[in-house]
Amino acid sequence: MNELPKLWATRRLGDVAEVIMGQSPPGSTYNKAGNGVPFFQGKAEFGSKHPTVRQWTTAGTKFAQAGDVLMSVRAPVGPTNIAYQYCAIGRGLAAIRAGNQIDQSYLIWYLKHVEASIQSRGKGTTFDAISGNDLRDTLVNLPSLDEQKRIVEALDDHLSRLDKALAEVTATENHLIVLERSILQSLLGEGARDLEMVDFDEFFRVVQPRFEGYKQKDYQSHGALPIIDQGADLVGGYTDDTSRRNKVEQPLIVFGDHTRCVKYVDFDFALGADGTKMLEAKPGIDPRFAYWQLKSKELRSRGYARHMGELRKVSFWIPSPEDQRAITARIESSFEFVRNVREAISAQVRGVNTLRRSLLHMAFTGKLKGLVLDE
Repeated sequence: MNELPKLWATRRLGDVAEVIMGQSPPGSTYNKAGNGVPFFQGKAEFGSKHPTVRQWTTAGTKFAQAGDVLMSVRAPVGPTNIAYQYCAIGRGLAAIRAGNQIDQSYLIWYLKHVEASIQSRGKGTTFDAISGNDLRDTLVNLPSLDEQKRIVEALDDHLSRLDKALAEVTATENHLIVLERSILQSLLGEGARDLEMVDFDEFFRVVQPRFEGYKQKDYQSHGALPIIDQGADLVGGYTDDTSRRNKVEQPLIVFGDHTRCVKYVDFDFALGADGTKMLEAKPGIDPRFAYWQLKSKELRSRGYARHMGELRKVSFWIPSPEDQRAITARIESSFEFVRNVREAISAQVRGVNTLRRSLLHMAFTGKLKGLVLDE
């Protein structure tokens, strides 16, 4: 444990702040017409700083005031936002209100600093959660109020510059997404004509799963067999159970029925749960070409509803085998450049986040004094 400066103390969160655990009112009292008070249920409503109002309730029982910290206490545990108005909170949230020994802004930053620690204490049989008592037992490093205000000023200054750098990096990432779409539309649209278009069933065969898919709660971080699901990452998790192995003899294209994510899979895997669809290119169609053409299709979002019906309405085109290979090579050469830029961006993001964690650690162990960041 880091030794604190003289005149600092370590106190329980429950001794320096009021912790109000949320409680959900009857569902019949929810509305979207603005009747009653804004009602927040959990992290799904969180923004970068403040939550977004999506519904109201006329029968709230637990409330947060403007300026209170809102913490997610049920799957996931630990993320925070700040209430900007009087509101009701459901059981997925806690409101944390500073007492007279702790500055509210200091409290907000401190809870961000210990988010990972709070998250690790979340437990449950079906999903992670933290109790009010466990949350109140969180330890807080506490200097004088004057020192708390000085720390907040320093963090606001330093971290605002980090946020600016991160926003610039994020903007570059958004440009890359637009560039990828442009590459696909350009290279896959230039030769397509109405007479060459074919229906989904002439382009793909839907492969029926041989085994039941794994639920996410059964995923491992390492294992003998990768699990392919409909999430954004190529591999969702792992399992040591090889009895449900899908042996891949011809590359498959995996389509997320709910998420619309598209993946190219040319290795043996276990299937994720409901919503993971396996497609196989028909004879005469190069699997990589089929993958890129499917990625170029922008399906209308139906939220978390299924999209396979929308996909079956899409038409595809089939150039000659030589053209398929040539187009695929050009796409993959362009995407290699994009991938290299994205890796450089990821390295910058990791650097910014590492510096952020270091600043917060220094701030709350009394070592921030005299620190100067380069502009």
